[in-house]
Amino acid sequence: KSFDGTVLTGHFGSGFLVTHAISATVSIRGVSETGDPFQLDFERTGTVDEIRENVSHCIEQLNVAHQTETSSSLFRYQRLSPEGQQIARRGLVVLDRCLPYVLAFTPHLDRVALVADSEVEWCRGELASVGSGGTVAITVQRREHGITQDFKIYLKNSTSGHIALLSKCDGGVERI
Repeated sequence: KSFDGTVLTGHFGSGFLVTHAISATVSIRGVSETGDPFQLDFERTGTVDEIRENVSHCIEQLNVAHQTETSSSLFRYQRLSPEGQQIARRGLVVLDRCLPYVLAFTPHLDRVALVADSEVEWCRGELASVGSGGTVAITVQRREHGITQDFKIYLKNSTSGHIALLSKCDGGVERI
């Protein structure tokens, strides 16, 4: 995707350029800008000639038609080193903390699932106008181990920038 392609934010794209560094073997499934599903196994180990052969194999995989009903992307990192595992775990913790804001600022992204030792799922809910100043409230849910946590994100867009405030909803009471 292009780096300014907001329609595909949250799908296969520039994030892979960063994350593939934690593992030399990555399986990728996704949907291209044209809407065509793809799947490939990327191996970046070996000599220069072996890497070239691996890239050629990836191109061959992209030329194979895949039948999939999903509109999401999936990255599976294999054979992570202990350092790669540590980096991935830290990254997932940070991502988990940032996802409410990602959902607030990326309206076409409805759901994100993080799968490691357990599965954490964040879902974007309803959007409601709050007052007359252009502020909106977006409901967001986080699920892990069968436990659902409710949040609201108050979002104010203006010509000078965007402001988001996250509040946790607990029994009808909001806490910032």
